[in-house]
Amino acid sequence: FDPKTNSWEKGPKMKIKRRNHGCAIVNLGGAEALILVGGYNSDKGFLKEVEYWDLNPSSTWTSLRPLNEWRGNRVGVFQCSEWIYVVGGDRTGKSIEIFDA
Repeated sequence: FDPKTNSWEKGPKMKIKRRNHGCAIVNLGGAEALILVGGYNSDKGFLKEVEYWDLNPSSTWTSLRPLNEWRGNRVGVFQCSEWIYVVGGDRTGKSIEIFDA
């Protein structure tokens, strides 16, 4: 969304279609990025895949190391200092996964 023009633009296509995923704006390698974690799609079921987009209109989605466990529905994602935390999800029980940003 561009507040100056009050208009939306399409971003790049994700590598994997998904819904019911976790997402957050994080700092990866010094750049702000949108990170998508886990989720669900009708081809693969619950997902372990993680992708990020560095919020540059000309960039594309990049895959990160997959999660250790599938996560979908009610997935929480947040960053604290250089760590990105992933919590919850219907398929995992009570685990937390941590990425080094």
